[in-house]
Amino acid sequence: MLGPNKYVQRMSVTAPSGESCILTFTMTATQPPQAAQPEPGTAAGAVAAASIPADQAATSPLPPPEPVWRLSSVRGEPQFGVGGAQPVGPSPELSPEQIVEAQLAALQRKDVSAAFQFLSPGSQKIIGDERQFAENMSRHRRYGGLLGHIAATSVRRCMARPSTYMEIVSVTSASGIRFVFCYILGHENGMWSIDFVKVIDDPRLVAAVDSSCAAQRKARPAEEH
Repeated sequence: MLGPNKYVQRMSVTAPSGESCILTFTMTATQPPQAAQPEPGTAAGAVAAASIPADQAATSPLPPPEPVWRLSSVRGEPQFGVGGAQPVGPSPELSPEQIVEAQLAALQRKDVSAAFQFLSPGSQKIIGDERQFAENMSRHRRYGGLLGHIAATSVRRCMARPSTYMEIVSVTSASGIRFVFCYILGHENGMWSIDFVKVIDDPRLVAAVDSSCAAQRKARPAEEH
């Protein structure tokens, strides 16, 4: 829910032909049209007044009817990771999921220069250049764990606002240590890019991530059969 009158849901869809895409459904809630009330002094008005019980005639008007939800739009995007090809930077055709996956793929192969391209202009300005980005990665034990990592598992994805996307990722470093990160992406100039990547330290959140990853591992054998 992006507000009391707006709802957005993103779904990964695979057709019988094997073609995949991501569909974004946007729904809005509107008040239904009010039924026309008969004018006082007319025959219809007299009938309507007579149909109201005497103990309710002087009460306050009825509350407005519940809003009606309607599908406002459906937007299709290419499925992320199709064919193993990875993008080289943000573009209007790319979904936020694909941006996160592409940067993780670049960091896994230790291509810091490619990973830097997926940062938002504001984030790049704060960091500096690719060299400073590489130095920051190597100095920080946890962020450094992204370089050459063994595996990365998406745990939770959500649209916080129409222009803000968040994804929780569990990463196993090359040394076998697991870290949990929260990717925060913004939508600017028609493109998604990475604003922040935060380390998650809260033990309760880490435990929830552990539980989710375990459930995903347990479900995979069943799906393969």
